[in-house]
Amino acid sequence: MSNANKGELRLIYDGLVDGVWSGILFGAAKSKKAPALEALLEGAVLDGLKITPRANMASAWDVRLTLGAGFLQDGTSCIVFRLAGAELGSFTIQAGSVATGDQAAELALLRAELDMLKRAFRAHMREA
Repeated sequence: MSNANKGELRLIYDGLVDGVWSGILFGAAKSKKAPALEALLEGAVLDGLKITPRANMASAWDVRLTLGAGFLQDGTSCIVFRLAGAELGSFTIQAGSVATGDQAAELALLRAELDMLKRAFRAHMREA
């Protein structure tokens, strides 16, 4: 789970048990209405997101996302959490047959690009 701090808002991962992702949203003022947090998969909003006030903590909410079998598929899926257009975090799940050859090729490409950037940076620093 990655955490992006957007001002005072933070979404902290709390666990994944029995197909339910849990987290805590900090920094959203408590009111009668829960924050308009969304969970997205490939740009589509997922059902099953529950947000409830966290007991004895000001500006904190419990977040639960039930991961139905319908969203699981072979490969890698990335769920993104968004509030008011700002990404607060994400998590990734790999299931089934993952194309390991494709991942190895992608990793090799990333390493080659990183090496190229390092060489260009070092050349720039020598010239400067």
